[in-house]
Amino acid sequence: MVIAKYAVKKNKTNTKTKLKKELLKHFNMTPKEKAIELRQEFVFRINEYIEPKTWDEVESLNTLIYKAAKDCAELAVDEILNDPFYTNTINISGVYYWQEVKQEIEKL
Repeated sequence: MVIAKYAVKKNKTNTKTKLKKELLKHFNMTPKEKAIELRQEFVFRINEYIEPKTWDEVESLNTLIYKAAKDCAELAVDEILNDPFYTNTINISGVYYWQEVKQEIEKL
């Protein structure tokens, strides 16, 4: 019984540690890394809905997909920056961070 309790406690600790590491990785991204991550996430989501039939379609769609993904990423950051609750409740460094992310998205 003592071993089982220890195993459960250790498992919870490992889960918390993994979660902390994942969160730190997420929040320690540079604005450029975050911009690329956002765009890539939208690329994956857009690709779920597209089924090109020829190689030429794939190439032409890729350009459109990356443009659409970039626009979606910009829109997402704009939503963060234009949310009065967010901008009024966080420290100013968070706002600067998202402004830098937006600038990096524009460079992509």
